[in-house]
Amino acid sequence: MISRIVTAVIALLGLAFHMQAIAAPPMPEINGMDVSSRGGVRWEFKPEGGEWKSIEVPAGGWRAQGYTCDAGVYRTVLTMPHSVHGRVVHLAFAAVNFGADVFAGPDDAHLTRIASHVDGWLPFSADLTPWANPGAHVLVQVEVKGRRKFMVNGKYTVPEGATWFPGLAEGILRGVMLQVLPPVRVDDIFVKTQVGPDTLQSQITLVNDSDLPAKAKLIPHLSSVNSGVFRYPKMPILMVNLPPKSSRMVDIGAITWPAGPESYWWPNVPYRPGYRARLHILEVSLQVNGKTVQPYRQRFGFRQFVVHGNHYEWSYRRTAAGERSCRADLASYRPARRLLPPYQQGDRQAAGCLCQQPGNRGPPRPMGGERRRQPTVGIQAGEQALILCKFSGLALTSMSWPLEPPFSIPKSRRTRKETRS
Repeated sequence: MISRIVTAVIALLGLAFHMQAIAAPPMPEINGMDVSSRGGVRWEFKPEGGEWKSIEVPAGGWRAQGYTCDAGVYRTVLTMPHSVHGRVVHLAFAAVNFGADVFAGPDDAHLTRIASHVDGWLPFSADLTPWANPGAHVLVQVEVKGRRKFMVNGKYTVPEGATWFPGLAEGILRGVMLQVLPPVRVDDIFVKTQVGPDTLQSQITLVNDSDLPAKAKLIPHLSSVNSGVFRYPKMPILMVNLPPKSSRMVDIGAITWPAGPESYWWPNVPYRPGYRARLHILEVSLQVNGKTVQPYRQRFGFRQFVVHGNHYEWSYRRTAAGERSCRADLASYRPARRLLPPYQQGDRQAAGCLCQQPGNRGPPRPMGGERRRQPTVGIQAGEQALILCKFSGLALTSMSWPLEPPFSIPKSRRTRKETRS
């Protein structure tokens, strides 16, 4: 009797497991594999004039790991997964400072340059498709030049961003991914937002790497990163014909953005405890010949940053007249000394003060460095920073500055131009 009960229980458990396996939704296809040191891939590095040694990638580049060279070569051997069959394979670098030539091949004697890149802190990719056979071993070599290799007449010709700092990070600074992509795909989505009137404009770049023409259907959809509830606009469904071996950019014209000021991205200045950045996702589902081949997600914040005359403006609209005071409480900052005289631009007035933050932690810096937490943008614990802001009065005794955005920043104090990174 007991044996029959045990047998029946085992049978029921097996049936339940079988039904669960049938009902379980298919796992999404993984089209990116981490090939940095964190992903278990071994990298070697040879500094200029030196010998090959093991190195962590990215780990902040070579200077963070004790090298003082101005150029060097990285290399690794990648094993192609079986999923590369019939696909396009890219090696995607999140950031390499400041010049990079990427080579690939079966061995040292048969390397071919597949990509060149000159810039700082920006992503790029190299095409590994010709060597991407299932199970194949591909030697990848990355020749990197630091900023001193791009100096002309005593000035850097690359956007290095910190001329005064001798220990600026160089080399492979951020992650490296092996991307397995469909031949017909969304290659990029560029989102442009405008405040007053609020509009959203999107540019979608499509690529057809196959030898056959493709009929593509684009189904865009908007959602919130933070699970916020916003009134998003309805995006049009697009039909696009792609010839073989071609690319095409599809421009979705300006669409009214009805989500309102609560959907704007803001750097949390003045600081509000518990604030989370308002971020959104434009997801485009790509169908080719009636079959869904790729979902592409682009995260963005709704804001506008423009240049007016000789100053910058960060555009911002209040939710209602007088509803928000926009006061910056700088009580946690210690005033050091005045840096700039007030800057006049019509009825605008801005001033600079050097303040030191005693010990807060905060969000990631706009460029370079590790991700950190802090309640103000770009200021780290114990660090000094120039703060430029529009104000109607300055009271150093209470350290409370009445502010009304947009903030005006003199062009003479520009540190870098706006990028799409």
